[in-house]
This record gives sequence, C-alpha cells and structure tokens, in this order.
Amino acid sequence: MIQECFEEKFDDEWAIARLTPWSATDIGTLFDEFYSSVAGAMPDTEPGRTAARKLRAMAPVGVAVGKAVGRALIDKYVGEGASADIADAAVGSMADAAGEFRFNDDAFVTRFMKVSQAIRAAERNVLVMVDDVDRLHVDELLSLFKAVRLLGRFDCVHYVLSYDETTILDVLESSDIAKGNRERAAAYLEKIIQYPFVLPPIQEVQLREHILRSLTEVAGVHDVSLDPRDEDRPAGPLQTIIESIPKAQRASLTLRAVNRLASQVDIFLTLVGPREVDFVDAVLLTFLRLYYRDLYHQLPIWRSDLTGAARLSFSSHDSVDWKGRITTAVNRSGTEPIVEDLYQLLSASFPRVRNLVMSSDPDGCRVCQSEYFPRYFTLGIPVGDVSDSQVRAEFETLCKTGELQPESAITAALTQRDRWSPVLGKARRNLGMIDKATPETAFAAALALGGFVLIDIPALSNWLPVVALFLERAVKSVDDVARSQSFVNRFRQEFGLIPTAHTLAEFGRRDAGTDSAMILASQSVRDEVLAACMRDLMRDVSSDNPDAPTLLRFAGFLDDDLLDRLRRFAAQELAEGRTSVPGLAGRFLRLPQPHFESGDPYILMSQAFASVVPLGEWRLEMNPDEISHGEYLADGSLPDRIRFAQTILKEAVGGGVNADSVAYEKED
Repeated sequence: MIQECFEEKFDDEWAIARLTPWSATDIGTLFDEFYSSVAGAMPDTEPGRTAARKLRAMAPVGVAVGKAVGRALIDKYVGEGASADIADAAVGSMADAAGEFRFNDDAFVTRFMKVSQAIRAAERNVLVMVDDVDRLHVDELLSLFKAVRLLGRFDCVHYVLSYDETTILDVLESSDIAKGNRERAAAYLEKIIQYPFVLPPIQEVQLREHILRSLTEVAGVHDVSLDPRDEDRPAGPLQTIIESIPKAQRASLTLRAVNRLASQVDIFLTLVGPREVDFVDAVLLTFLRLYYRDLYHQLPIWRSDLTGAARLSFSSHDSVDWKGRITTAVNRSGTEPIVEDLYQLLSASFPRVRNLVMSSDPDGCRVCQSEYFPRYFTLGIPVGDVSDSQVRAEFETLCKTGELQPESAITAALTQRDRWSPVLGKARRNLGMIDKATPETAFAAALALGGFVLIDIPALSNWLPVVALFLERAVKSVDDVARSQSFVNRFRQEFGLIPTAHTLAEFGRRDAGTDSAMILASQSVRDEVLAACMRDLMRDVSSDNPDAPTLLRFAGFLDDDLLDRLRRFAAQELAEGRTSVPGLAGRFLRLPQPHFESGDPYILMSQAFASVVPLGEWRLEMNPDEISHGEYLADGSLPDRIRFAQTILKEAVGGGVNADSVAYEKED
C-alpha cells in the first residue's frame, strides 16, 4: 500500500527499494544487500549513476564493518575463529560492480559523508522497505537492526520496517540484550525504531466485509450459489459463516488469516469438487482445520454422534456432553467464551450437537450426512463413494436419451444388485430432471431401468419408484389416451403382469392411485389383475404353477375400486355357495417375513380381506371340499392357509373382536 502510494503520487521524488533480509546468510551479506538495494534505486542520471558507483565501491568497507560488528555473534555460536573463514564472494562481486571507481584510504566516516553527498546530488529520496521482520530469528533480527542503525544515516535514505510488535518483543526478550526482561527489550526496540507508526486494529465491520468479499470471490470462481435455500440456515450461507466464526477469534483475525482461510477453501473445493460438498460446511470445517486442529481431528472419532437426524433423549446418560468434549479437545477451561463459540460453530454444521431437527434431505452434500462426512476429512471423494456430479451427469443423460451408459456408476450399481448403493440416494436428488424428459425418452428410460430392476425386485426394490416416475412421465406428458395406454401396455408386454403391477402400485403409495390419467392409461392392466384375483378366489391357481398371478402378488396394487369390485364378486360367490368365508380368507394369508415377524405361521391381510368380506359377514361355515384337519404345515399351500383361516375367524367371530385386533398386516 505504501509503495503504491509513493509510486502514484511521488514517483519523480522518491524511489522504492525492497530489502529481503531472508537472502542474507550473515551480517556481511546483509550489508551487501543494503548497499545494493539503495544503489539500485538511484535514478538513471549522471549524478544518480555516480551515487550508485560510490555506493557499490563503499560496499567492501561496509561489509568489513559489518563483519566486525557480527564477528562476536558468529564466534559465539559457530566456534572461535570461525568468522575468519567466511567467504568474501559477495564483496568481490560488489567491487566488480563498482568498476574503476575507488576510494582513497579515507576513514569510514569520511567515505560515508562522500556517499551521502553523492546521494543528495542525485536528487532522489530512497525508501527502503523491509517486510516480515517478525519472522527472523534472534541473531538475524539483531543483525538487521545493527545494519539499519549503522547505514540508516545516509541523507535522503529512509527505512520502513514492517513487523508485529508483540512477536518482535518476544524475540528480543530471549536475546542477550534483554536477558528475559521485556522492558529492556522494548527500550532497545525504541532506540532502533525512532518513528513507530502503529496500524489501527482491523474493526469487526471491516473484517466482516473482507470475509464476505473473499468468500464471495471463492464462491464465484467455483460457481457456487450463495442464495438462501437451506431451511436449516434461513440467513443464507455467508451470514451463517459470519455468525459461526467464534467471537473470541474475530479479535485476533487478520486480513492475512482471512485470505489464508479463503485460499484453503478454494483449494478444498478444487480437490473435491464444488458440487461434492456444502459450501458453508467446507468453510467452517476448513476454519477448524486451520485454527483448532485438535478439535478437527476429533470429529471423525465422534462421527456416529454427529451425523444423522436428531434423537430425542429422555435420560441424561444418553445425551452427549459436547461442551465437555470441546473443552478437552482444545485444552481450555470450560468457562472460557471460546468453548461456547466452538459449540455454536459445530451446531451450524451438525444439528445433532444441539439436538436440532435437520431437514430430511437437505440440498447439497452436508457434513452431517453420514455418506458425505468422510469427504471433509479426506479432502476428496473417498474409496467406495461416488461423485454426486458424476451421478447427476449420468442421470441427466438418462433423462435426455433414455439410455444407460454401459460404464456408468448407475449401471454398475444395478448390475451389482446393490439396493443400498450410494448411487441410488444421489439419483433420487435429481428426480426433478425427469420432468424435462420427452414422453418417448421417459418411456425408454423406464424400460432401461426396468431391465435391471424388474427382473430382481426384492434386491432392487428401492429403485422401483424411479422406474415408476419415468413411466408416469411418459403417460402424463401426452394428451392422447390411446397413446398413454400404449405406454403401459408395452411396458406390461416387456416385463409381464406382476412386475407391471408392482410398478404401477408405486403411484398408489404416493397418493396418485386415484389419478384419472393413470387409471385410464392402466385400464387394461387393471382388468387383467382383477381377472387374475377372481380366478385366485375360486381356484387353487398356485398348486400347478408356483409363479401364477395370485391375489397376494397384487396386494399393493389393489385400490378401493378394485377391492370393491372383488367384494361384489365374492358376495355373489358366497351367496351361490361356490365358496366360503374361510376359503376366501385363506387367499389373504401370507407367510411371515423371516427375522421380522414371529409367532403365527401366517399373517392375515385383514384390511384388504375386510374390504372384500365385511366383518359383519365373517362366518365359520365351510364347503365340505374345503374342510381339512391336522397341524399347520406353514408351507404356503392353499389348504394349509384355509385351515389356519378357520382359527383366525373362530377367534374373531367367537371373541367378538374387530378386524384390527386379529393377527394381520396393514397394507401400504
């Protein structure tokens, strides 16, 4: 900033020379650097060139003086006599640069005055800027101060030393000059720095503006939206970040620290991908990684307590003492404000810290979601994970072309029959893309996915709603009923009646079963399912064909209309004596699922059965050909199911209970 000001306003009067104390290996070369810097700042005029030559000719004398000043330091730390072995390569190079100009054997002070006169004659003020002084070690710092003190008396040559006073005093306090006395260190510094200019501390408003500006630039580079869209963070990303940075930390934050934070976030987003993590979480976790590394490294250990939805706890033994954990991790007292601040910061990224309820499926890839948590610590996509951007691109291709790419992550998940694959969750986040698919493309996509899903429904049942959405898009995006029916009929022809019914049943689960468009489009399938259920009510269709379409296989597909039509059919069959109530009830019994249900050998789908045979009409009378005796075999055969139905009906009718008190399964 100082250099820019002088170059813009005083370019004709001042020259800027930058001195790098890091490049000097000893006080001799440090003097060398001083002379070289000032000589290089002289104007390209005859007086200026003369002054430069005199400065370079002065270098050997200055270096000799510098060596004398620094010899004690060298001998002290390197060994007695070591200073005599220091190479004079820099002196030789400076003498060469001086050309033929040589001083007579005048005293150092006389030569110093001659150089000062030459600099004045050049009519150019020189400002020597020395930055990062507070990064020097004690011997380097003392050498620099001695050089400035010795050579800082040239006319028209001024020095600006940039440093953090606290750090400088800490270094000087450890030197032989101060010997642990901070007041002596301050007194020594005052003798060297005669005109201190203290920069005012950055105000919180300025710090806030710089944070906002820096992070906005990073977000812009990576095309990250900063609009409020997360219901858990209504204030928006930037405001959430500002409010989450510890208040106790803001007082010590510098512009350099903010720039470092922004730079690290930029690198993180470059490594992992801006669409693979949440921006707010990326900033806050990076902040912890930079300034509270011990706490950051504890987070993977606490993963199970940090990720997932908030849990209600009625016992103090079940709750986590987060403030206690933070106190231990950062090695602070539990009463210090920083502990509360860090607690609030963790809450911003992990709602479970304060037992807050997080939205069920937040936009973005939040660190509080277990599947995304590792990305914030591996700084990339970990092994076993799949890029969200990759799945998004593949799903977009599926919506545009109706085709699954052979080498895609989606195809791999379907081929491996992995119902819990992370790919499915990522695909679900992009279901909105289906609304942009054309009817034919959506139908082609339904066929492409169905080719994997519908041949192995138990293994890939979680993918079935995605297939249904593509089929629904194809049906509802055309106005022609005949064309919409052709989609459903072609789907049924491709996969068969039962898989098609399972797919169409997904609409009922989303309260779309009464959708007139879907009912009209699937009318042929509905009629076929109804006919199959009627056959099953009157015949043992599965005795000869275990895969025959039975009422149980269509349970999820039967809506109120189909159940009502079955009720009328069953009432007629009962009235004409062609079946009995236990005979019908046997069709509504299924085997229990292993590991989930126990006790009775069969489960009655009582709600569906009560829709077909109302509770008031339940009777125990049976046709002679349906009566059987003996123990239940639980083999799923119709005679065994009817035998168990007698027991259920006897308990229900004899005990005067309602349908909901009987062993049953509620249908979805």
